[in-house]
Amino acid sequence: MGQIEELVDRVDDVLERNRRHEYVLIGATLVLFLAGIAGIVQAILSKNYLWSIPPVFTTFFLKWPIENINAIRRGNIALALAPLLIRELPPPEAAKEVQKLLENLFKGAT
Repeated sequence: MGQIEELVDRVDDVLERNRRHEYVLIGATLVLFLAGIAGIVQAILSKNYLWSIPPVFTTFFLKWPIENINAIRRGNIALALAPLLIRELPPPEAAKEVQKLLENLFKGAT
């Protein structure tokens, strides 16, 4: 029983670290989004539509943080399910399922 608790504690630690990364990425996404909105507002108020060019670039750069947030969330789900699979399934079946889970988790990482 001690090994399962240790495993759950490790998974909880990884989930907490992932949550911090997620908050940083959400903050970066918010900054990019607000910068884009500010550029559009500036373009409208000044009637100088060159100010609308920077929001195009900030919108383009929103793709990276959003993809990373989604990857972190997928990883969190996989890590949260692993201890349950190990505990509930017979050992051979648990090994297969955890292997599939890890393959799917790291498929996008390479």
